[in-house]
Amino acid sequence: MHGLVIFLHRMIFQTLDLAVKGGALRRVLDDRLSVVARCNFRVDGKSIRKPKSVFSDVNMSACEKAVVIFLLSYVLGPSGDDILPERVITPLRTAVAHAQLILIAVSGGRMYTKEELHVIFDRAFLTIFAALETVWEWEYNVRVQ
Repeated sequence: MHGLVIFLHRMIFQTLDLAVKGGALRRVLDDRLSVVARCNFRVDGKSIRKPKSVFSDVNMSACEKAVVIFLLSYVLGPSGDDILPERVITPLRTAVAHAQLILIAVSGGRMYTKEELHVIFDRAFLTIFAALETVWEWEYNVRVQ
């Protein structure tokens, strides 16, 4: 699970780092993260440190990275169109939602049927990377134009 969390975190946040240009937008996302992270999060009785930035994972454990993936949906918000274009925000939300689904499934909270595992792992990974590829394609087209 440790490697899966680190891999999903790296893929999502490299794409987010690519899509968010300019210091002002980065500060807005970091401010939203600080507001959302005011609560004390606990995992298995241990308190999780509050993340300082969406764009830095320095000295973060895998558990803290998983918490940030769950917080990212709140940071982007239901109408994150004010931060990023629609062509970017929708694929990012899709990738985050499916990553959360995978992290919930691997946490071992309950048993899953074969069909549920097929949806969670086979289809979710395809959806995540298709969504992230859409963002990378958008950035490439912006750069070329």
